[in-house]
Amino acid sequence: FSISFSVSFTFSFISLHTSGSMAAEAHLKANYLPTLALLLLFLLFASWLAYVTFEDTPQGKTIFTSYCTTLYQMFVLFTTSNNPDVWVPAYKSSRWYALFIVIYVLLGVYFLTNLILAVIYDSFKEQLAKQLAQMDSIRKTILQRAFDLIDTNGQGYLSKEQCLSLLDELNKYR
Repeated sequence: FSISFSVSFTFSFISLHTSGSMAAEAHLKANYLPTLALLLLFLLFASWLAYVTFEDTPQGKTIFTSYCTTLYQMFVLFTTSNNPDVWVPAYKSSRWYALFIVIYVLLGVYFLTNLILAVIYDSFKEQLAKQLAQMDSIRKTILQRAFDLIDTNGQGYLSKEQCLSLLDELNKYR
């Protein structure tokens, strides 16, 4: 029986079980993948609709010149980085064209972004609860194994000498 062996065994056992974060991250990505696919479909459809709608307008000749350019511009508009640059020419051409941009921004920025954030947060919260429960279970198992290693007599409790020996050994790891 060696207390130093027990302590080193316990610390090495803990470090083995903390490497499960990669699996948790993969699980999180699998949870919000459908929402990201919805975002991609929204961008593809809205870009196609913008390309077709603004084809014969000044905006179609300057901003939405090809489908790939339109997709890029609509993605940047989704991030609201080029917000006035995209809709001002449409607004000058016709106020009905600006309605398309306003609906796109409302759906994309205020609905889809919040939906993505909610799904990611919910998945993270669920995964965190699972990890905490697993870590609590591991902690209980480790403590029970450490106690079983220290309780050489199998009495279910430690004598004063065993406690002092344990505290002396743990004091070396401060």
